[in-house]
Amino acid sequence: MDPALDRSPVTALERAAGTLGLQLILAPVRRKIDLSSAFTNAFRMKASAVMVMQSPRLDAVRTEILRLASQAGMPIFALFGFYTAEGALLSYGPNVDEMTVRLAQYVDKILNGAKPSDLPIQTPERFDLVLNMRTAKQLGIALPSSLLARADNLIH
Repeated sequence: MDPALDRSPVTALERAAGTLGLQLILAPVRRKIDLSSAFTNAFRMKASAVMVMQSPRLDAVRTEILRLASQAGMPIFALFGFYTAEGALLSYGPNVDEMTVRLAQYVDKILNGAKPSDLPIQTPERFDLVLNMRTAKQLGIALPSSLLARADNLIH
């Protein structure tokens, strides 16, 4: 295990995968060059999908991640909708627009004299499920109608 990897989300994923009878394969990526070998290993191990953990480092190379996934015929799952808009199969996570508004409100309060340590910690209130129908079609995946009905955004 990579010591630089934050264990709390990984531990939660390992538990969830075990509950569902799935095997979790970790592929830490430190540099863009690591992506190719990560996808090669995932393909060799017959991974059925790739989940991209949230990281500014990975966000910076998401075009390459999506290209490699497309070449390998692997669906990508991510946290934020911008991945799905660019070709991931689906994303489920906090609404970025809501988070941006909250950030602006915090900046306003701090610039008007509030101490950051006095401001309450807030958690997201709205989560979005975004599905990319083009990607599903390209991968030959029929998304269940129950999932389609729950989606906040369908990309056609």
